Amino acid sequence: MSADDDRPGEHATYVIDTRRDRRLRMAWRASLVVAMVLVAGPAWDAARGAFADGATPPVADAGTASRAPQALEAGDPAPVEPSGTGDVSHLQPAMKRALDRATRDAAAAGVDLRVTSGWRSRAKQQALYDQAIIKYGSAQKARRWVLPPSQSEHVQGGAVDVGPRPAAAWLEQHGVRYGLCRRYANEPWHFELLAPHKGQPCPTLEPHA
Repeated sequence: MSADDDRPGEHATYVIDTRRDRRLRMAWRASLVVAMVLVAGPAWDAARGAFADGATPPVADAGTASRAPQALEAGDPAPVEPSGTGDVSHLQPAMKRALDRATRDAAAAGVDLRVTSGWRSRAKQQALYDQAIIKYGSAQKARRWVLPPSQSEHVQGGAVDVGPRPAAAWLEQHGVRYGLCRRYANEPWHFELLAPHKGQPCPTLEPHA
């Protein structure tokens, strides 16, 4: 640095210019940030609006993909709410024996066969029927899914609903060995003791109740 550089006047001018340049750079950066926010703002609002209810988007991974519910195939019924209790103690004796044998054989094959709805009291069945009328808008439509107590095999101890889906599919394929048959086309979970004799073909599926 030369001696002229140490003169107070020029040194002061250098400091002032440096501070002014710094302020200009800061102002330019601030304006750039504001511009970026303005451009990104609508996208952020749109993304936030997509999850305005507080839910987070699902994240699939190898550990959970295999446990995800299977998509309904063509002709499958829409999912329905649980329709009763898993009570099997009041099932008809022949029905109980057939179900016990089927459950044991399913377990041996690695299938977890569970009763999701077994025997139902008349009061329980009536409550389900009343709810179905409200849900579907008429008694005629409700009867496709839930029968009144006087016509329900669940009340008589002669029917069970089983799950999960793979177990119901297994029972539909092998249930005839025990006399158990799927009855309705719109209810793949509903089984009754319908085979004329064990091993004989099950009756043709009825469209609905």
